[in-house]
Amino acid sequence: MRRAIPLCVFAGQPLIRSWTPGPGFRHTPVFVPRHRDTTRGSILGLPVVTFLACLCRKGHLPRRAMTTRSDEVALPTRLREAASSVLLESTDTVAVCGLQPVLPGHTVLVAKSLGSRLSQLSEDAMLDLWRTALRAQVHLERELATTASNWAVFDGWFSGQPVAQVHLHVVPRKSGDLDENDQVYAALEAWTPWPAGGALQPPPIAWPADEHRKERTGELMAQEAGSYRTGIEGHGSIPEEQAQRESSQARSQNLRERYDNAAQLERSHIFFASPSGLSVAFVNLKPLVPGHVLVTPRRVAPRLADLSEEEFDDLFRTVRLVQAVVERHYGAEASRLGIQDGPDAGQSVPHVHVRDLQT
Repeated sequence: MRRAIPLCVFAGQPLIRSWTPGPGFRHTPVFVPRHRDTTRGSILGLPVVTFLACLCRKGHLPRRAMTTRSDEVALPTRLREAASSVLLESTDTVAVCGLQPVLPGHTVLVAKSLGSRLSQLSEDAMLDLWRTALRAQVHLERELATTASNWAVFDGWFSGQPVAQVHLHVVPRKSGDLDENDQVYAALEAWTPWPAGGALQPPPIAWPADEHRKERTGELMAQEAGSYRTGIEGHGSIPEEQAQRESSQARSQNLRERYDNAAQLERSHIFFASPSGLSVAFVNLKPLVPGHVLVTPRRVAPRLADLSEEEFDDLFRTVRLVQAVVERHYGAEASRLGIQDGPDAGQSVPHVHVRDLQT
């Protein structure tokens, strides 16, 4: 019988330490069932996996046709069995260790409910996933004496999700654990739970280099925020006085650092505040992709663990709504969610914020 080992975080060796991705390292693996061998041969001069990925990307081949119902049903169990041990378990989530870790302590939170998208989980199951991740982070940082954590969700096939099952990465971090802090993202993009190859790889996402990310005008940002507000009608609203209050607090706390000290967080850039007033969503000054938005708690809090239970739950309910609205606006079928929880995880401003990128 598999047993929980509190120090399971030490199991397995990291896949990276002093590692830099080579040119073109943007392929993200997606699981293909074992009974289908797509790793051999070529079609029209392309490897079979690349040819099939292109068909899926263009909509000519249903992605769901690549798996069977029995494969999907088995995924939560298979992921659990592939791990070295179970760190935590709740009603709706299991946190497993030693599943091809990218750094010591890398833990994967797997939803027990069948589904490849966060939107397919019930609200209770969705909140349980995030809550269990926080419990895991607190435990890991205490046991490993780490100072920060990266959280990541590849939500949907086009985001680079390697298995068609909702899962969340928590990677403990400390100063100097990587040559470059952002190497953790390349490692997570390449992550797959299976030690062997044979995974279908979608075409890579062309992320712009930092030097190519240009600051936008306030007018363009206001137009983007306005387009999202229209999509939120019926789900909630952001009254004028509430937007003013959010903007004023942002200025008083000097949160314009979030925009690399280049601009104030203007009222017109905020497109949603939760009904409770505990969370707010706004557009990005230098987005990586169209639809790259940010969701934050209204109260300034440096770490996720500093939030109250009410603030924490409200934050991720807001993330769920904002993700749905922005995906619908762009006709996107997937998103990447990321949190840099602490300076050693790459956090640029001491305030919790969730990055939502449409892919």
